Amino acid sequence: MAGYILKIVLENTHPPVWRRVVIPERISFYELHLVIQCLFGWEDCHLHIFSIPSENIFIEEEDSSGLWDVNYPETETIVERFFPDYKWIRYIYDLGDDWRHKIIFEKTDESYEERYASLLKVKGDNFEEDTGGVWTDDEDGGSRNPLDVQAVTERLRELVFPVHEEPDEEDEPAYLTDEEKRMMDDFFRDLLGCMGPASHTRSHDSGSSPMALKIESWEHFCEESLRQAEEEKDGKENAPGENSGDDGYSQMILPFLKQEDLEMPDHAVEIVPGTKSSAELLCALSLQEARDYCKYLQIPYLDSWTKMQMTRAIAQELCAHPEYALYVLYEEEFREYRHLAGLPNGRLEKLPEGDAFIKALSIGLADVQIKKRKGKTRAILSFATDLSPLLCSLPDTLRKQTYRELSRFSEKLETLILVYGLIDFDSLRDMFQSVYHTEIAHEDFCRYIYWYGRVNNLLQTLYRRDSGKAYAAVGQMDAQYVMERMLRYSDDLEYVSFSKKELREMSGSFSGGKRWGSGSVRYSDVWA
Repeated sequence: MAGYILKIVLENTHPPVWRRVVIPERISFYELHLVIQCLFGWEDCHLHIFSIPSENIFIEEEDSSGLWDVNYPETETIVERFFPDYKWIRYIYDLGDDWRHKIIFEKTDESYEERYASLLKVKGDNFEEDTGGVWTDDEDGGSRNPLDVQAVTERLRELVFPVHEEPDEEDEPAYLTDEEKRMMDDFFRDLLGCMGPASHTRSHDSGSSPMALKIESWEHFCEESLRQAEEEKDGKENAPGENSGDDGYSQMILPFLKQEDLEMPDHAVEIVPGTKSSAELLCALSLQEARDYCKYLQIPYLDSWTKMQMTRAIAQELCAHPEYALYVLYEEEFREYRHLAGLPNGRLEKLPEGDAFIKALSIGLADVQIKKRKGKTRAILSFATDLSPLLCSLPDTLRKQTYRELSRFSEKLETLILVYGLIDFDSLRDMFQSVYHTEIAHEDFCRYIYWYGRVNNLLQTLYRRDSGKAYAAVGQMDAQYVMERMLRYSDDLEYVSFSKKELREMSGSFSGGKRWGSGSVRYSDVWA
């Protein structure tokens, strides 16, 4: 028998809250759910769901009535169905408070023989049920309960799980007849033959663009670096004369050696001179992503354009208006990016903080290569030869003006989005101009919504092909469902108009006092 070492992180908590645990192999996702409930002190009185966001896969409770796109019953699905093929899986508890847990597969422990889970390490206390989620956490810790490690360990020992056998392929239901399978095999064989030999190979994950894979590799590198630094710190914290203080993730110092040292440190980060332009870096986008970037930046393009033509147009627009990069980089992220870009070439002593570098990667400002040498891993960072210097030398007056305009627009847009929930762009712009007595060009308005709001995952956008209308919606709403019913029952009705005071009061009650801010965003969220 064996076990799997998982790190389960309660997302968006500051300071971070996580548990490292070893679970026995061949347990079901329902049993993993019981383990998580025990680890975080939940009372198992709300709905929950496991998901793989990149694949739109859901492992669900039996009584959820198949609400999700691709679903597996958690009592019949063992963890080996997805681990270790997927490096992490999300677990959401209480779909109202939205407690999101990131379950990270770290490694297999071949020596583990127990049939219960064992707690290895913890950080942070438990949260109370029904307190509104991490966003309403009191600064004084009023919504948290102290973690009793001994009690958790004892409860885990009581959860003894049987060994679940992996279902044989012949036991799975046959959704196609033999004749339909034969026809499908013939079809794909002919299709592969037309596409040539290269189509028989798959690189990484089907559907992932080179840009997505590049960012995923950087995120994995950072996770491994922090884990390694944490393990090294654990080994030293009890040593005589060592400082056992905990400065948090952002202060984890990576191993550092000078160039003349014979042994290269593992998971080193270094900056080298850039050799590629922003257009060359943006070629890592997929064709659909390039089209989206053109739409987000309001760049007119022809359907006949190639991806290279689109990425060149995107790079030209960003170089002509480097302030557009500020729409994607929050102000503190811009400061972090400019600091990185201004560092001399050479080895870094710590990882870049926050999402600044990830965002820089996604818009062609930076590049990363993960390389292995003699069993050691290192990340080589560089910056676009054209766009990066332009952005770093952006006049302070233009930078301050851009952020000031973004702040004003963001506050007004958020108020309208919270009140109306889902609204088409034209009506939203009319409301915006009428309520706030300001004129804004359609192109500028759309660029704000797409390039600022959509890329930063502050809102959703939808498009109706039949009418050519674009819609903006609240981030957590099932917007497609709402739009379908709106078109069925109220498509011919006009939106109700409100005064500025009424809008402010209603939006405040809807948001619970929590406004849009500089929260973290992952590249995969933008394309979900």
